[in-house]
Amino acid sequence: MIVDSFGGLPHREVLKGWLKAFSPFQGYRRMFQASFSGLDVAEDGVDNVDSFLDAAASLFFPTDTFVEAMDDLGVDVNVLWVHVDQEFVPEILETLSSECCSFPKRIRLLPSYGSMAHRPEETAARIEQDHKNHNLVGVCLLPILDHRFADDSAYEPVYEVCSNLDLTVWIHTVNTWSERHPSDFCHPSHADRVACRFPDLSIVLGHGGWPWVTEAIAIAWRHPHVYLEPSAFRWKNLALPGSGWEPLLCYGNTMLAHKVLFGSLWPLLGQPLSQVLEEARALPLKPKTMVRWLGENAREAYRL
Repeated sequence: MIVDSFGGLPHREVLKGWLKAFSPFQGYRRMFQASFSGLDVAEDGVDNVDSFLDAAASLFFPTDTFVEAMDDLGVDVNVLWVHVDQEFVPEILETLSSECCSFPKRIRLLPSYGSMAHRPEETAARIEQDHKNHNLVGVCLLPILDHRFADDSAYEPVYEVCSNLDLTVWIHTVNTWSERHPSDFCHPSHADRVACRFPDLSIVLGHGGWPWVTEAIAIAWRHPHVYLEPSAFRWKNLALPGSGWEPLLCYGNTMLAHKVLFGSLWPLLGQPLSQVLEEARALPLKPKTMVRWLGENAREAYRL
């Protein structure tokens, strides 16, 4: 089984949601510009997203074509991050559910929600309803969009509903490119505190906790239901000396072989999924570790 545990879809509305969520931050606008083949993301950010997507139209193709590509690569499941915000992309989950209804087990939805901490009870109710209607696998938590830490008490209703529904929570734990937040906003220690309060909640340390990889590993080691996945980074660099990923290759190939997930976020790498997967398969891992990283761990983390 191969699972892309933080995947993408060459769909205009999916990318629109991503861009609208992060384009207010100049650092992320620069990253998006570099990822999409040098296409221009103007300094006005949000207002320019539609024209940017018009210029990037060649990147999009039908969902069934993408599923055929998954078949060719041997990818069984694409856990798709989709940003839900009615101001930006109305009814995006309904749109995707309709378009992906022919592939109910192949493309699974992992939504993030705008202003979660400002309307926590409303968001928790929305999650419960969306899970009922769209069979979610989890929720993507992006605390920097709320100017909060992941262990902020405002997220308690979200963690409670996810725990009750057996939904996994993916938490953004990586150095932020936002110029409005100190890096500590994304330190994995905040997710550690969440795991202490909700010991049965399945948690994924999104983007692997870089540059605090050793701390992230220690957290995943301590908590039975905490995993990590290094999406949004070139997988070939995980084996590069000096990259900061050395502890992941060391411990992830031994006692933590059951805690690392393959995730690509390939549209933001500016690479096709095939190339990301090829780089992952080239890592110096034991064969049984490779099997776990590429799919078995995600099957357990997301209860697929």
